[in-house]
Amino acid sequence: MGHLLTPLPDGSTTLTETSQGQAMHSKLGAWREATEVYVTPSRIAESTGPVVLWDVGMGTAANAVAAIEGSACPLDIWSFENDLDGLRTAITHSHLFPWIGRHLGLLEQLLENRSVALPGGRGAWHLLEGDFRRTQHQATEPDLVFWDFYSPSVVPDLWNCDVFRILSGRLKPHALWLSYAAATPVRAALLLAGFYVSRGPSTAAKSETTQASLNPLSPKLGTEWLGKIDRSSRPLPYGYLGNRESLKQELLSSPNFS
Repeated sequence: MGHLLTPLPDGSTTLTETSQGQAMHSKLGAWREATEVYVTPSRIAESTGPVVLWDVGMGTAANAVAAIEGSACPLDIWSFENDLDGLRTAITHSHLFPWIGRHLGLLEQLLENRSVALPGGRGAWHLLEGDFRRTQHQATEPDLVFWDFYSPSVVPDLWNCDVFRILSGRLKPHALWLSYAAATPVRAALLLAGFYVSRGPSTAAKSETTQASLNPLSPKLGTEWLGKIDRSSRPLPYGYLGNRESLKQELLSSPNFS
């Protein structure tokens, strides 16, 4: 796969994957998205004990770097990426990606060795290349998950019930999942996989994002959200074989609504 440098309205740069024409980031820009969607809502800055972070869909490493710079706790970071051409392209043009410029040596070592010690003895950063579903078993169970794949319309098989069930079997009980996605089929798939789901913060690019956990969240999605199953043009989770009515009945019996 190839990647093209793509300027954004705020003056920052993202990458567009050439085969699908999918940009890695919205008009918000990579760094603002990393801080506003992932790092700040995760409250990692308040953590004092060790945190295992799954950086799923590494891209240009903005989310992981923002977690490193936005916290003081020990970190064990596991980055998942199936196409490292994007990161290599960004490193080649590091002057356009300030967070890479600040940690260029660290990222070059990570690409070469697939595991590197974090500065100051704060822990380690690991890189797992390949399909997340086949590599996730190699990583330590996470406290925190940043889910940042390409959009569900581009890679629907990474946003369906099956992959979320795999994920639910790997999480620590208190783990928090965060994503920019807020589409009805994504939230429905999380609910069917046994997650509690909550609306995440709004940004300049999206009115809502999504958070999920195996423990109740406050405020969790209420039953009024189920009205989206009727209103949405595409409400069914990817790969789901039922219809709108069967989906609503299954969701009503999920932990989130019971």
